[in-house]
Amino acid sequence: MTCAIWDDEEFLARFANKVARDSGECWLWTGAQVKGRGTISYQDRMLLAPRLSKVVADRAWPSEGLQACHTCDNPACVNPDHIWWGTNQDNARDASKKGRFPAQAKTRCRAGHSLSGEN
Repeated sequence: MTCAIWDDEEFLARFANKVARDSGECWLWTGAQVKGRGTISYQDRMLLAPRLSKVVADRAWPSEGLQACHTCDNPACVNPDHIWWGTNQDNARDASKKGRFPAQAKTRCRAGHSLSGEN
């Protein structure tokens, strides 16, 4: 019989060993990372640490198509209180609202013209 990931004591200990909880409100992942997001293997699969942190806290896997989104905007954070389930569109809308898209910071177009509400 296979146990659920949130009941797998050996995995949970290995996961906890890779988390720095003394770094403020964010719990920073100290293990392997890809593009700033923590990764950890479980049953021969490489999974994202923020997603697993939320799965373990909720004791349930999210619905299909949902991803782990951060309220803190720190991809290395695995504090489940900072993670919410959302679609890619939800995550993009959240990032846009917070001014997190690089294009939002542009003041000039490629030709050097000023970007303003008039053009």
